[in-house]
Amino acid sequence: MKNKTKYDLEEKIINVLSNLLKEPLYQLFTMSSGTLLNAEMNLANEKMYKETLELVSKNTKEIIETIDIFINSLNDEIEESFNLGNCIQTMTKLIQPFLKSNNIFVHINYSYDIKIVGIEVKLIQVFLNIINNIIYILEQNKTLREKHIFIEAKSVNEKVEIKIKDNGGTTKSDDKNSFLKNFNISKKIALARKIVKEHFFGNIKIYDEGYSFNNKMFNGRVVCITLN
Repeated sequence: MKNKTKYDLEEKIINVLSNLLKEPLYQLFTMSSGTLLNAEMNLANEKMYKETLELVSKNTKEIIETIDIFINSLNDEIEESFNLGNCIQTMTKLIQPFLKSNNIFVHINYSYDIKIVGIEVKLIQVFLNIINNIIYILEQNKTLREKHIFIEAKSVNEKVEIKIKDNGGTTKSDDKNSFLKNFNISKKIALARKIVKEHFFGNIKIYDEGYSFNNKMFNGRVVCITLN
């Protein structure tokens, strides 16, 4: 079961990696091909060469950073101290293609100095499972004009508290408990709970909440992760 979970995560990361690399590689191909064609027709100039080199430099750096994230994510056997903010940023970059394709905006607020001891890729897996669930919920709500995910992390009483909430709406009061129960026992959430409990000695709670953002009222679920 452990190996299957590891391979499932690796497959997910590989798929995300291919999507992340396609855009910068396509831009490199398009820009360089256009510059070469213009050079052959004696239409290229210094400005065009400069713009092409700048794009090559920028996209090459982005590709290298993405590959580094991928390699580090596969190394899930090392238990060490890592920065929570960097972990959240890594996860966000991995899911960026899905957020972009679904028109979902992510808002992140965290303390920069929070350190956690454990296996970083395990926490990334927790985030991925929760966010996947939330993306599904946001897509099911066809009345939403805008879709948001909020991620907040802070230290509370010598523990780390991470809240991930959405604006997917709540259900009717008579169906609320049933809905939350279904959300709670989904395979992705169940796996996230298991990882948090076994690897970070924490827990996950889920509840509905109303809040204001940009002078608008929203309702949604809050996934509260507590790490000891």
